[in-house]
Amino acid sequence: MGSKRNLFITTALCVTATYSVVPSVLAQPPVVRIVPEKALKTADDFFSRGNTRYAQSNYQGAIEDYTQAIRRSPKLSIAYENRGNARDESGDPKGAIEDYNTALKLNPNSAGAFYNRGVTKANLKDYKGAVEDYTQALKYRPDAISAIFARGNAKRELGDNPGALADYTQVIQLDPKRANALINRGLINRRLGDNPGAISDFNQALLLSPDDGDAYFNRGQTKGKSGDKAGALSDLQKAADIYKASGSTQDYQDAQDLIKQFSN
Repeated sequence: MGSKRNLFITTALCVTATYSVVPSVLAQPPVVRIVPEKALKTADDFFSRGNTRYAQSNYQGAIEDYTQAIRRSPKLSIAYENRGNARDESGDPKGAIEDYNTALKLNPNSAGAFYNRGVTKANLKDYKGAVEDYTQALKYRPDAISAIFARGNAKRELGDNPGALADYTQVIQLDPKRANALINRGLINRRLGDNPGAISDFNQALLLSPDDGDAYFNRGQTKGKSGDKAGALSDLQKAADIYKASGSTQDYQDAQDLIKQFSN
């Protein structure tokens, strides 16, 4: 399950290449201290405690509180949306989508509900549905970088490389310091046969984030494919060192495998 969210979140997709994710841009709902059960009376009381429990990763407790809030205020759309988030975190994507659907019936203009439903659909590999939901979220929040980035990821999974490239480029235009968007755009550039453009993106990412193992890994792989074996080996060794230091065992092994490949 990807990291979540009360409104916009990050989505991490399983891909062959090493991609990066972008942090949320929307604020969380207000969080308050846990209060005794007997002091909880109104929908707002339960909703607030649900937010607190959610923030503490107590997703089952959050679901219970959001359900109590809904019983007291059946048209409270944000309670359905947040319960959907908690259900998704608890491993119930079907229940999550049902809650997002209800939230959108009550509030058809909710960018957060569209976005979060898109995240759940992407996790279920319904990338077409995810793109549609991200696009709807952007209709109401055109500056929401998380939605643009996530839509780029989903388009990438659908093989829409030009569309993914356009979304990553828009993210970079809105925030030139997004190293992860530069990494992902670099990978799309490489897919499209633009290795110099890809290396340029990885270079920019490393200027912003000098210890980013993914940027070294992908730049090294691209250099290797371009015939620069010495540059490839240098970058891949740097990536391997970073992955080893951070305990990223699989990433370290992937780097070692490429080092062997380009050493032959």
